[in-house]
Amino acid sequence: SRTDLVAALSGLPQFPREPVARLGSPVTVLLREDHTVRHLQEQFRTLEEHPLPVVDKKGRLVGAVGIADLTSVLWRPDTGGKRDLPQTTRALDVRIASFMHRPAVTIGDERNAADAADRMTRAKVSSVFVVEADRPVRVVGQADLLGLVVGAARAQLASSGVQDCYVEITGLRGSSDPGLLADIDHLVAQGLKRIAHHARPILFSLHLSPHATHRTADITVEGRLHTDFGIFYASQSGWNLMAAVSAILEELGGQLRREGESRRKQARSRRRPAADESIDDPDLERRIRAATGDEA
Repeated sequence: SRTDLVAALSGLPQFPREPVARLGSPVTVLLREDHTVRHLQEQFRTLEEHPLPVVDKKGRLVGAVGIADLTSVLWRPDTGGKRDLPQTTRALDVRIASFMHRPAVTIGDERNAADAADRMTRAKVSSVFVVEADRPVRVVGQADLLGLVVGAARAQLASSGVQDCYVEITGLRGSSDPGLLADIDHLVAQGLKRIAHHARPILFSLHLSPHATHRTADITVEGRLHTDFGIFYASQSGWNLMAAVSAILEELGGQLRREGESRRKQARSRRRPAADESIDDPDLERRIRAATGDEA
């Protein structure tokens, strides 16, 4: 299972030390203690991926709600025995504060992937919240850590080419158009072919995070690309999913192009012969002696 893999890999010295501030996905849904189950109706798909954070009035993390917490409310019997107290509250009206688990499992934004893996293993959870000043900013799951390990391992392979790039797309709803994933995959394949002109792509992770609002259909798309040059990141938000994915691939391609140019420039400067520092300049030497008070 993912839990066993993360537990086994986290203790290895080769486990990636990528900062958690660059892993996982941004927190786009915040729950309050006085919210009810009714507020979670539109978030069932997100709950299948990771718990949702619960914050107080100042935005500080006080707990979390996962699938197990929610099912304890939704699957309870509507009727009981003669000695059971009557239920006066409908399941959809139950306040989140009454069934959330607390405290939420967190990790500081200054920590790295190995720390996150260790935290998950010790707390026996599948994800942790990255906090900054007690406020949840990102959520990192086991899949994020395993993807990072895969990327680090594939970087050591001698093979090359776009056909060796592993692509991971997360965040699509189960009810999405079946052709949408194929369209995204086609767009990603085209983008990776262009990127391959500058560096060898190894692992590309694309995460989709719908915004927590009913008024717009905005979505945040985050891309993380592992290459033989290192790891590169890009993010886009807007209502047009395909445009956001295309913009991310263009941005990543631009980053790699600039990185390649920088490396070539450094290589040329190393090959360039050093200037002759032994050229005599009596006038310069005289001025230096005068400035340092070392005149004969």
